[in-house]
Amino acid sequence: MKEEGLKRFAPYNLRLAKTICRTLALKRGIKNAKFLVFHDNPGEGIQASIFKRFYWWEDECTKLIKKKFGISIIKKSFKKLGIDAKNIPDSEAKKVLKNKDVNAVGVSGKAMKSAGKLFIALKRAIDKEDNVVGVGMNCLNESYYIKKLNDKCFFDFKIKER
Repeated sequence: MKEEGLKRFAPYNLRLAKTICRTLALKRGIKNAKFLVFHDNPGEGIQASIFKRFYWWEDECTKLIKKKFGISIIKKSFKKLGIDAKNIPDSEAKKVLKNKDVNAVGVSGKAMKSAGKLFIALKRAIDKEDNVVGVGMNCLNESYYIKKLNDKCFFDFKIKER
C-alpha cells in the first residue's frame, strides 16, 4: 500500500474492513467509467438565482475528476434529449411502460407517455457510450424544458425557444 502512496490504516471491526474493501474495489472498477450529464446552459435559466454556478459544472472540476478517479464526464444537450424523446412514437413509449412497474398514482397518461419517451431517449444515449455508470440532468435550472403539474415536474417536451 505504501508503494501505491496509500497511508496504512487498520479497521477496528469486520464491518469497517468490508467497507474499506468495497471502496477499494469501487475505485478500481470506476476507472474509465463515464457519467453522462445533460445540460445546455448551466447557471442560466428560469431558476438561475437558486442554482447560479456550481463547481462541478466547470471544466476544471471535470478534469480533476478524470485525473483523480478516472471518470469521464460526458456533457450532452438537455434540449436535444428532449427533442429526441419527443420524436419517439407514442406506441413505443406505451410498449416500454407496459413492461415497467411504475407507481403512477395521480400521474396523467400524457405525463407517463412523456416519461416513457424520456426513458427510451436516455437508454439510447447510454447505449451509444461504453461503460456508463451514471446519468444526470439539469432539469430544474433549465426548467423552461419542464412542465409543472400537481407540484411535481414531468417532461412535456414542448420545447420552446428562449
